[in-house]
Amino acid sequence: MNLLKTDTYEVVRASGSTPRYAILSHRWESEEITFDIMKTIKPSAMRSPSFSSIPASLRASAAKIRGACAIAQQQGFGHIWIDTCCIDKTKSEELRYALNMMFKWYQNAAVCYTYFNDITFSAPNERMFMSDRNDRRGQASEWFERGWTLQELLAPREMQFYDKRWKFMGTRGELAKLVGRVAGISPEYLSGRLDLNDASCAMKMSWMAGRVTQQVEDVAYSLMGIFGVQLDPTYGEGSRAFGRLQEAIISEFGRFDESLFAWERPQDSVLRCFRNEPRIRNFDHNTWGLLAPSPDCFKRSSNVFVQKARIQMRPNGGFGRSYQGIFFTLPSKEVNRTFGGPRSDISLPLNCWRIGSDRAPETIVLQLSRTADGEVFRTQCDRLRSQKGAQVSSKGGVIIAVAQPQIGQHRKQ
Repeated sequence: MNLLKTDTYEVVRASGSTPRYAILSHRWESEEITFDIMKTIKPSAMRSPSFSSIPASLRASAAKIRGACAIAQQQGFGHIWIDTCCIDKTKSEELRYALNMMFKWYQNAAVCYTYFNDITFSAPNERMFMSDRNDRRGQASEWFERGWTLQELLAPREMQFYDKRWKFMGTRGELAKLVGRVAGISPEYLSGRLDLNDASCAMKMSWMAGRVTQQVEDVAYSLMGIFGVQLDPTYGEGSRAFGRLQEAIISEFGRFDESLFAWERPQDSVLRCFRNEPRIRNFDHNTWGLLAPSPDCFKRSSNVFVQKARIQMRPNGGFGRSYQGIFFTLPSKEVNRTFGGPRSDISLPLNCWRIGSDRAPETIVLQLSRTADGEVFRTQCDRLRSQKGAQVSSKGGVIIAVAQPQIGQHRKQ
């Protein structure tokens, strides 16, 4: 792990025991001081009031780094971690390691400074997180729309917010209700009253809905730490990365909860996480697999929960994955007709629930359909249905494999 010394602006390698360090969460500038550039900048250049010896295009980045180091020094930290200048992105192994470790680095930091480059703070109020940029009038800071900043919001033990002039705005604990309202996250998970590990897969995915990343693959990679999984980052795989993330979650024995399948197509059919990718940003299919094409499909699933006491164990280890798709076992009577062969329509209750209109838990139930050639798909993807009294069966029977299409590929309807 590389760290930046807050007094000399020197990038050093943490060997042995890692010193106490602060960490920065921020929205990248159009140009940033990278690891290689930081190595060449003299401390005197960073201390210069006008940054006169630093290229004009990098001065906003330099000011941000200097501001973060100054706050850290004031609070007694000799080291800070800043993603733009502490990762050598020219080394693929280092980048791969950093992407998989980033959540833990934020988690292990003594404090995280969140810097808003588009907010001018005056006093705590309902609109304190609104951007002051003309092109974002009436919208929250762009920081709340980025994919990577979600884990940066959730992981740290302590978080302090600062505006564009490095004016202190408050802590995450103090502002949990306001931050939660803007971010779409229950404030209890921000204040520490509830453990992040107790949130369902569907709820965590709902927090990512609408967030965007510069690289489409980072929609998945930025969620690795939140779900406690690791992936081998492969830039160029596109939206397939999000499928791999879900497969990795399924493979995590003891951590997987079935709310991962509790999603529905966005009402306007737009995958906002992929809005910068015209080829894949529209999703208007009612027939699909069990894995969602994007976190956007969980936007309305924040109320889906998992309760250990209610879970019914499935036979044969529950869900698994193969080249055919996601497979599981259902009792024969639920898959086959009493006379006449296999059913074409199958109901799949899940071990997850939401509160119904009578304030009682209702089981999430998916609808599956078998095609003439025997393939099984999920249907009615435009809505997520729940049913009071529906139960998961622990009885063995017939193995079902649900085919899993990919965005951009031909899909059977």
